[in-house]
Amino acid sequence: MESKMSSYKNKSPNESARLPGYDYSTPGYYFLTVCTHDRGHPFMEIDNGKMNLNEYGLIVRDQWGESFAIRRELVRDESVVIPNHFNG
Repeated sequence: MESKMSSYKNKSPNESARLPGYDYSTPGYYFLTVCTHDRGHPFMEIDNGKMNLNEYGLIVRDQWGESFAIRRELVRDESVVIPNHFNG
């Protein structure tokens, strides 16, 4: 059976998008994207034509906030929970 895997910019989902040779332990701004399995929409529900975070979306939002209480070296900036992924 042939597996059909989607790719982004001709990269397999398991292939790193990191810059070769860059030391990611150095201070700086980093953009994080976490996508859901099969691009499902587990984080939001539609209510009267409006998108609202559901219990899973609230967990993602709240746990992102907890990251800054646990890891004092992080500096909070913008973030958003979207139906099928999270950006921070």
